[in-house]
Amino acid sequence: MIHEFEQRLVNVLGVNLSAPFNGNVIRAEGTPDTSTDPKMSVGVLQVEPLLQEMGGKRTEIVPGSDDFRQVLRLECVVGFSFFPNLTGGRAQALAGVEDTLYQLDHPEFKNGKQLIDPAVTDPGFLIRSMEINTSSIKLSEVITGTPRAELSATAKGLFWPVNAAGETGVAITEARVRGVNLSIKFTPAAPEVIAGGADVVLTVHVSATGPMRISDNPGALPFGSLVLKLFGPGNQPGQGTLTGGTAGVDNSRVVDLIDNQAKITYSPPAQPTREFLFIALDDGENGSGAQIGRFELNVRGV
Repeated sequence: MIHEFEQRLVNVLGVNLSAPFNGNVIRAEGTPDTSTDPKMSVGVLQVEPLLQEMGGKRTEIVPGSDDFRQVLRLECVVGFSFFPNLTGGRAQALAGVEDTLYQLDHPEFKNGKQLIDPAVTDPGFLIRSMEINTSSIKLSEVITGTPRAELSATAKGLFWPVNAAGETGVAITEARVRGVNLSIKFTPAAPEVIAGGADVVLTVHVSATGPMRISDNPGALPFGSLVLKLFGPGNQPGQGTLTGGTAGVDNSRVVDLIDNQAKITYSPPAQPTREFLFIALDDGENGSGAQIGRFELNVRGV
């Protein structure tokens, strides 16, 4: 995780920096080697969990696996130390700081894209942001094994063990989506309903969307059914009677939607009243799902 992150920084900066630090970037392992070449060492100085991003977001799809993996959300402070050679001194260290600052300020370094290696399937980290913090350049004479200049940056991202197994479960092979376009129309729009009179056939017109099947084997599906139910004022049970379709839950009727139409027959009660026909999508268990409309029925006396 962090080791892979450090090594990728070493590789990228080792290529991108200009001479004399080009090719002379190493991971921080204590005192640099005793060669006469200048060196820049890279190492993570501090690690903190990003607690505000924990909670329910405990797994992620990250490079290396198509399954969700447990990841650490971390903020890492990275240190960059510059060791000039004996003749380069402060000027050489300053040149390294300037060049590194310029590289770290590139937009694709700041958003982490520069650290993505297309040749590595499972990198162990995914940096989402990187910002420069501070830098310091010493004026005193260089002492062997002591950096002449330093700077730091803060990286935030996801970290996980390379080749860690992802979560497995039942694969979702199909999703079905069903909906309607409002508003809904009725015919007749203003039916003549007489108390104790003749039955009235009502037609519900719905501009249906779907159902859509999202799967590897798409195909046509029947839309399904609408659920119709009568209510009186104050959501009291209706006094009239509905027939047609099949019996649903709680005195409702389940009617198939065919060619964007559903027909129901309303038998008015013996006394004048005002009722409402509620229309809903079926819930798959002969009950009401999402309500999509209602129609007022005024039953008048003779």
